[in-house]
Amino acid sequence: MITLDQVKVTNYRKEILKNITYNLEKGKLYCLIGTNGSGKTTILKAIMGLCNYEGNIYLHQTNIQQITKKERAKYISYLPQNRVTPNIDVYSLIAHGRYPHLGFSKVLTSKDDEKIKYAAEISSVSHLLDREVASLSGGERQRTYIAMLIAQDADILLLDEITNYLDIEHQLELLEVLRKLCISGKGIVVVLHDLPQAFSVADEVLLLSKGEIALAGKPEEIYKDSSICQNFGISLKKNKGIDEIYKYQLKRSKRKE
Repeated sequence: MITLDQVKVTNYRKEILKNITYNLEKGKLYCLIGTNGSGKTTILKAIMGLCNYEGNIYLHQTNIQQITKKERAKYISYLPQNRVTPNIDVYSLIAHGRYPHLGFSKVLTSKDDEKIKYAAEISSVSHLLDREVASLSGGERQRTYIAMLIAQDADILLLDEITNYLDIEHQLELLEVLRKLCISGKGIVVVLHDLPQAFSVADEVLLLSKGEIALAGKPEEIYKDSSICQNFGISLKKNKGIDEIYKYQLKRSKRKE
């Protein structure tokens, strides 16, 4: 799917990413965790071509720099953490996800309309299609942006802090949607700060520290690795609350599959 080969990002002589090398496979959900400034968002930006980098990034064995932005949008969708709220209705925003697939006329077809309505339904915003995006609550707005990405129907979804503004019920619903998308063959890379959620939903967890991948693997293999405790300054082993939440969410996630 995506291969990062010795990717390095430097900003004002400071190394943000240091020789990141990793294969991101189709049909898997990867969670990027780490403290602020560890390089999580920068990885997503590098894949999207939104920052300069050294090294190579490949999409299906083709150097991503050789793929036009329009073609790239057919394969990769990206939801940044911070966005400007457009002055349009919910349906129109979700429809933006279909634009990479439209012809020269840029006219939506009945097939596009079906994908838009399906994305709205799976994201629980079908009842908001006529509302202005600016009038929505933070959680409603976040689910609308997720619907836009689903409508884009890209093979790969890059998501930065998607659970922001959502209450716990909608957070879990959204994570279950991501699991279903993975099962359908999508590849997903998501930045999460909530450790129990990251460990319960991911196929693989990548811990970033000071621009490097400090630890990577299956959640059950690295959940209690000392690197995580040292990185976040916490002790997962002694925190029964986190342990119980993790086990509950893991069981809930597997049941939904």
